[in-house]
Amino acid sequence: MNQRSDRPLPEILDELLRSAATTVEGQQTLRRYDHTINFDVLDGRPFHVEILGGEAVVEDTAAPPRPIAEAHNIRAQEAAFRDWFDGRLRFSDAIHENRLFPMAAHTTKRHIDNWIVKLVRLGQGRPSIRDEY
Repeated sequence: MNQRSDRPLPEILDELLRSAATTVEGQQTLRRYDHTINFDVLDGRPFHVEILGGEAVVEDTAAPPRPIAEAHNIRAQEAAFRDWFDGRLRFSDAIHENRLFPMAAHTTKRHIDNWIVKLVRLGQGRPSIRDEY
């Protein structure tokens, strides 16, 4: 895996999603939902990814307001995002350790957490988690 520590977070996520898209499983996973995911970096700049029709576009800004059914927010310190993206920290462990906070307005967003986790893992070249969404 490439060392990504010195690169901007949006660039790292973009690389992961592009890598995931090189596999059949990644392409199928990208097409599963149309959604915007905001990454609220508590000690840095926010960024977001918009995935529509299987295409992912990562932007280094906060997303404009979207209906709750189309957007999801994940909040963390920059180090937690870096550790997750670099494969040093599992998403579930980051939540358990109070390092990462999915900000769902309702509990039906758990499938979106599983979706982005699967895409990151595929981008890291790791086995995907079992589909539960």
